[in-house]
Amino acid sequence: MILTTMKLKHFYLIILISLFAQQAIAQTFDDHYMIGWKADQPLTFDLFEGQPTDDQIKKMKEKNLYAEMGTRLWSVLDVPSSKRGWKSKIEKAYFCPIFDKNMGFFIKKDSTQLKRMQLLWDVKELSCRIARYILDQEQHKADSLAGGQSNGIVFNLYMTALNNAKEFGRGLSNYLSFEVYAKDNDSIFQEQRALVDQRLAELAKYATTDEDIRRQVTNQPEKGYKMAEKIMGDLKKRPDISY
Repeated sequence: MILTTMKLKHFYLIILISLFAQQAIAQTFDDHYMIGWKADQPLTFDLFEGQPTDDQIKKMKEKNLYAEMGTRLWSVLDVPSSKRGWKSKIEKAYFCPIFDKNMGFFIKKDSTQLKRMQLLWDVKELSCRIARYILDQEQHKADSLAGGQSNGIVFNLYMTALNNAKEFGRGLSNYLSFEVYAKDNDSIFQEQRALVDQRLAELAKYATTDEDIRRQVTNQPEKGYKMAEKIMGDLKKRPDISY
């Protein structure tokens, strides 16, 4: 079963059972200087619109770095808006990697740095796919045991799945920052690029969709749903992980 254990050279991370995060879409993102991850929209130099300070430029040059990127993993949990809805609908968890154009910048346009930024961006997407995969697998198990649709699984496991995904993404991003960016190690970059591509392909079913992006952009739940007022805590008792 893929992603029960994620093996990366010099980096092992176990993903446990977890929970917890057309025209109008593109226009809204442009208005807010935000874009969501899409397979057919790779990062380009013109998306990095931020203005670095003199101090930032100095520190980056000292480390032989030429680019900075502002991203986050956005998520929200929606539940049926009525008691009646709980009998026929299951909860909806949305996950979306967000790129902030105002937070990203290049002090020197360098294709190698752009490729490395893209890898970090794709790790964000992989993290979202892991969260969806976890919830889908647990929902499927519960449905099989119940002999039909089960409610409450996504609600109960949302925070744990989200934190597992963030934990994975933060761990791999830190590894890349140390082994690839700080050491300027292209061989490890190529190795990790291939592994991330492989995992993305294996989890293609769980890719970020226009609906995930729509939910983030409009901040409006689907009809018959509302944003959850309460969320079950992480089963591992972790607080919300920053990533």
